[in-house]
Amino acid sequence: MRKKYFIFNHALLFASLALSLYITACSKKDPAPSDQSEQQGGGGENEEETGNENDSELYISFKAPDWSQKIDCSKLNFAPQSCSDSVLYVYATSQSTKAVLYIAYPLDSTTVSKIALNKKFPMYVDYCDYRSNLQEAITFFVAVPQKSGDASTYWIPTRNFADNNYTIVKKIKYLESDTHYAKFLVAGSYSSNSILTSMSTGQLNTNGMVSGDFQLIIWADRVNIGDQPDHLPRNIKANGSTYFEGSANQTLNTPLTVQVQNDWGMYLAKEEVQWVVTKGGGKVSADKTLTDYNGRTSVEWTLGASGQQEVEARVSRYDGKPVEPLVFTATVK
Repeated sequence: MRKKYFIFNHALLFASLALSLYITACSKKDPAPSDQSEQQGGGGENEEETGNENDSELYISFKAPDWSQKIDCSKLNFAPQSCSDSVLYVYATSQSTKAVLYIAYPLDSTTVSKIALNKKFPMYVDYCDYRSNLQEAITFFVAVPQKSGDASTYWIPTRNFADNNYTIVKKIKYLESDTHYAKFLVAGSYSSNSILTSMSTGQLNTNGMVSGDFQLIIWADRVNIGDQPDHLPRNIKANGSTYFEGSANQTLNTPLTVQVQNDWGMYLAKEEVQWVVTKGGGKVSADKTLTDYNGRTSVEWTLGASGQQEVEARVSRYDGKPVEPLVFTATVK
């Protein structure tokens, strides 16, 4: 059966604009960027650039029909999400301008290091639908508000593959690794044919171009998720409530859901979570489950006959050392 992955469209973009992670450390930086100079051609294998000119500067820039800006993101550090077993993505919002950046790239670090430089890649706005195309490419684009700081109307990229919808990767530089993730500096430029869109009505209005440059840090997998002995989970957290009320001997309407993360907040897949009833005599739908590619896993909980109810979700490091368990509690009504 084909897995149902996140399908990126304008309606879901509205939701991501409302819910995306704020880049609280980024600030507007003057002067505004000049017009983008287009680069083409390229191809061939990527020989990672070793020069360190401006490598310390992290930023995104954009030139929209009504205004332009360069945003300093030197302190930005965000964890990627996954919509498949092969593509990672990140989206985040500038708190000062309300512009929203999106970047999608291959999950595997070996593939990231081989992406061709100075090649014009199509802009895959529906990046989770085009994960096979993103095995050798990076997609970057920005949803820009019509006015700085005004989240009511945005320039949103169209979903076509026109010549003026593209990402160009100019630099990929390996920086460092931990036991599981590789860290890269990625720089490039982009251009997107965009539509002026009201966030309240969804009404599509004028067409316009948004273009700019970026230089950011991304994280990719060093190995296949969950397959190596140095893959050490750090913590387990609830994805929802940890307290419930329910009827005796009945299954709760809401499942117990957890996420497993490493020290950077990156979600870990294929991690085994043990579910243990510690009070109340109830039962869970599975004693052990594996996390998905967003680090999540769930069970259903049937409460006992009376009294305080309790379930622990447990995960261990590869070396057997336990991580502090997450405790769910419930009261029988």
